[in-house]
Amino acid sequence: MSTFFHHDPSTVDAGEIQRLHLQIDRLERCLTISSARQHQLMATMPEIAWIANADGSMIDFNPRWYEYSGLGIAESLDWGFLKAIHPEDRDRLICATQQTSTDQQSYSSNLRLLGATGTYQWFKAQASPVVAGDVVEWVGTYTAIVSQEDSAETNLWVDASQQKTESKQIEAERDRFFNLSIDLLCTARLDGYFRRINPAFEKTLGYTKEELLSQPWVNFVHPEDQAATLADLESLATGQPTFYFQNRYLCKDGSFKWLSWAAFPVVEENLVYAVARDITASKQIEETLRRREQEFKTLLDNTPDVVLRCDRDLRYVYVNAEVERTTGMPAASFIGKTLRELNSPPDLCEIWETTLRQVFETNEEQEIEFEGLTVEGLRTYQSRVVPELNSEGFTEYVLIVSRDITELKQAELEIRNFNAELEQRVAERTTQLAAANLHKDELLILEQQARSEAEAAQQRYQDLVNGLVDAIVWECDPVTLKFSFVSQSAENILCYPVVSWLTQVNFWASLIHPEDREWVTIFCSEETLAGRDHEFEYRCIAADGRVVWLRDRAYIVRGVDGKVQKLRGLMLDITQQKQAEAEKEQALAAIKLRADELAKMAAVLAKTNAILEKRNQELDQFAYVTSHDLKAPLRAIANLSNWIEEDLEDVLTDETRHQMQLLRGRVHRMEGLINALLEYSRIGRVKNQIQRVNINDLLAEIIEAIAPPPQFTIEVEPSMPTIVTELLPLQQVFTNLITNAIKHHDREDGRVKISVQDQGKFYKFLVADDGVGIAPQFHEKIFVIFQTLQARDKVENTGVGLALVKKIIENQGGSISLESAEGQGSTFSFTWNK
Repeated sequence: MSTFFHHDPSTVDAGEIQRLHLQIDRLERCLTISSARQHQLMATMPEIAWIANADGSMIDFNPRWYEYSGLGIAESLDWGFLKAIHPEDRDRLICATQQTSTDQQSYSSNLRLLGATGTYQWFKAQASPVVAGDVVEWVGTYTAIVSQEDSAETNLWVDASQQKTESKQIEAERDRFFNLSIDLLCTARLDGYFRRINPAFEKTLGYTKEELLSQPWVNFVHPEDQAATLADLESLATGQPTFYFQNRYLCKDGSFKWLSWAAFPVVEENLVYAVARDITASKQIEETLRRREQEFKTLLDNTPDVVLRCDRDLRYVYVNAEVERTTGMPAASFIGKTLRELNSPPDLCEIWETTLRQVFETNEEQEIEFEGLTVEGLRTYQSRVVPELNSEGFTEYVLIVSRDITELKQAELEIRNFNAELEQRVAERTTQLAAANLHKDELLILEQQARSEAEAAQQRYQDLVNGLVDAIVWECDPVTLKFSFVSQSAENILCYPVVSWLTQVNFWASLIHPEDREWVTIFCSEETLAGRDHEFEYRCIAADGRVVWLRDRAYIVRGVDGKVQKLRGLMLDITQQKQAEAEKEQALAAIKLRADELAKMAAVLAKTNAILEKRNQELDQFAYVTSHDLKAPLRAIANLSNWIEEDLEDVLTDETRHQMQLLRGRVHRMEGLINALLEYSRIGRVKNQIQRVNINDLLAEIIEAIAPPPQFTIEVEPSMPTIVTELLPLQQVFTNLITNAIKHHDREDGRVKISVQDQGKFYKFLVADDGVGIAPQFHEKIFVIFQTLQARDKVENTGVGLALVKKIIENQGGSISLESAEGQGSTFSFTWNK
C-alpha cells in the first residue's frame, strides 16, 4: 500500500495530490495503448487467437474465430465456444486446461473445430498461462493443420490417444467393478499369499488391506477347514478350476464367515483368480430351518392328534408318530399308499376320497367326523382337512388333523340322555300331580319323590359335566344370554369363577376377543333366531391374559309348544390345536423358502454339471491323444533296441546287452506309468454300470488273473458279501492291493488273507500279508502319487498304484488306512458303501 494512505490528510498538500493524478492518467493511457496493441495484434494474426479465464472459459477471440466458426460474440464467450469443439475432444481439452493450471505449464493438443460450412477441421491448440502468483488468464491460438505430415502425425496421435483413452476407460471400468463388487474378488499367488483384494474383503472380514496381504491367507481359514482348503489349492496348482468350494474365514472380531468360492488358476503366471460370496446368512438360515424342522417334527410326533399329509393322488407323504400309536402299524407303512391300499373299510375310503377331492378342487377347508378302528377299539374322530396352496393358489397337498373325540361324544350323549330323562320325569310327575289333585297327601309324596329324583339326576348331570377337563358345559337364556349353568371346568380353562358367569350381565360377551366379539354375537343371535343348532370357533381372553381358542357347540332346547326355551352346549378348548396349526404354517413357509433355495441351487448345479461334463469329455479326448502320442515313441524305442541288439549280436558285450535290457525296462515302466496316470485321471469322471457283485467270485477271478507263485497262499474269508456297486473300480482296488502284497513280499511262500467286517452302511475289507511291513513314518507317503519305498530298478513300480486305490475309494465315499510295522506284515483296510 502506498505511504500516501498513511499520511494525515491535513498534512497532504495540493501539489502532491496533483502529481498523483498525473501518474494515474499516464498509467491509464499506457494500459489503453497496451490493450489496443493486443487487440491489433490479435486482429492481424492469421491464426485463431483467444484469451480465457483461469478455469478455461473464454474472454475474447480475434476475428479469425468468428470468420471460421460462424458464431457470434455472445455465442462464443464464456463456455459457448465448446459447441464448436468436436464432442470427442471437449473433455480432453478441459482436462488439459485443469491439469496445466495446477502445474502452471503451457500445453499443446490437437482437436477438431466445426466450421461455418458444417464440417470439422483439425487444429493445433497451443496455450500459455498468465501467472500472477496463480494462473489468472490463458492466451492461446488454434492453428489449422494443412500439411500431409501434420495430418499423418495428427492421425497417429489421435489413434494413439484414442487407444490410450479406451485402455484407460477399460481399466477404469474393470477397477470400478472390482472395487464396487459386493462379492469378495481377489488374485492370489500359488504360494498362498493374496496379491490383490477388493474392498469387500475389508468390509466382510474387518481386517485392513495390509493385514490381509501381509500373511498367508490360510492363517485366516477356520482350523477345521484348513486341510480341505490346502487340498483345493493343490488342485488349483495343477490347473483344475474350483466351483462352489466352501470354507470359514476368521473375522477380526473373532467371529467366522462362511464363504463360497469359485477360482480359476493361471499356472503359467503363478496366479489364481477367485471370487467369494458371503453365505453366512444362508448357512444360518439352513441351520435355523433344520432346527425348526426338528422342533416341528418333535411337536407333531408328541401331539395327541393324528396328523397326516397327502398329495393329489391321495397318497400319504407324511404321518406323525400318533398314527403308529393309534393304528399299531409302522408309520413308514403309510408313506406312498392310499387309504384303500391300507385295506381300510370301503365306506370309510369313500368318505375320505370324496372329502379330499373336494378340498383339492375348491381350495376350501373341510371338517368331518368319522369312526375308525384303532388298537383301543372303535373310536370317533373329528378331522380338519386343510388345503396347502402354492404361490399360484393351487392346492398341492392336503393336511389332515384328526382328534379323538370319543369321550366328548359319550359325554354329549349322556348329557342329552340325562336331560331327556329329567324332562320326562318332570313331565310324568307333573301329569301325576295334576291327576292326583284330589289326593293331597299322595301329591305331596309324589312331589317329594319327583324332587328327590330330579335332584339326584341333576347331581349326576353336574358330576358328569364337572368331570370334563378341556370342555365347558353351559346353559343360558336364548334372548338375554344369561347363564343358568356353567361347569366347574370354566375356572380351569378361563380362570374366572363360576359365580361371575351366573351373576354378571353380558359376562360371556365381555370375555370374547375384541376382534371376534361383533361377529360371534351376531352369528349366535341369527342362528338361535332361526332355531338351528350351531357350531363356531372364536377367541376369549382368560383372567391371566392368555388368549384361549374355543370351539362352541350350541344346541336348541324347545318347549312342548315347539318354541326355543334354552340354549345348551359345550365350549371345547382347542388352543393347542390352533397353536399347532400356526406353527405348522410357519414351518411350511420355512420349508417352501428352503425348497425355493434348493431349486435355485439345483439349477446352478445342473448348469455346472453340464459344464463339467463337457470339460470331462475334453479331458478324455486330450488324455487319449496324449497317451497315443506318448506311447508311440516309447514303442519305437523298444523295437529299435531289439533291432540293434539283433543286428549287433556278435559284437555286443554282456554289459551292453544288460544296458539294452535296462533301456527296454525303462520304456515298459514309462508305458505303465502313462496307463496308470490315465486311470488316475479318469477316476470320478467315468461312470460304470451299477450291478450286483459277488465278492467271492470277483476275488477268484482277480487271483486267477494275477497268477501268484505256486508256493504263495491267498486265503479268502468265506463270508464275503454280495453288494450293488460299480464293478471296475472295486476290481482295480483289490487287484492293486493283492498285487502289491505279492510283489513286495520278501518270500515266495508268503501268505495274504482277505476278510470283511459289516459296519452298518459300509463293508470294511481287510487285505493282510505277513511280509516285511512298513515303518509308521511311511504310512502317509505310500498313498502319495509317484512315491515308492524301494528303487524302481529293484522293484518294478510306477508309484501310482496306491494313490489310484486311495482316490477310487474316496470317490466312492469310503476311506483307506494302513496298520503295519517293520517285520510284522501289513494290513490295508478300506470301507466300501453297501
